[in-house]
Amino acid sequence: MPTLFKQIATAGISVGMGALSIKGRDKGNVCLVIEVEGRMLKLVDGEKRSLMRPKTKHYKHVKILGQIMSVEEVAALICSDTDIREKDTLIRKTISSFLDRIEI
Repeated sequence: MPTLFKQIATAGISVGMGALSIKGRDKGNVCLVIEVEGRMLKLVDGEKRSLMRPKTKHYKHVKILGQIMSVEEVAALICSDTDIREKDTLIRKTISSFLDRIEI
């Protein structure tokens, strides 16, 4: 898929952005985008959706809130040797501190 089409299809969504779910059972939850696959996003929140089982959601079903982590930080987090529970805890804390800084 050409790069321009990817940008148009996902409306500029990139790894490390915060996304508010606006459709589905998880409506109202804030998650972190860890992967963009065409029009589908893989989301984690560190609580119900851990790095071991991310939620796959269409980009139209979320509202992007802003950049929570850089792409490099997300890649380092995923590839690190730490325990999966510690990674999920870090994701929860990062999302919480991001929400404290912005107004939804």
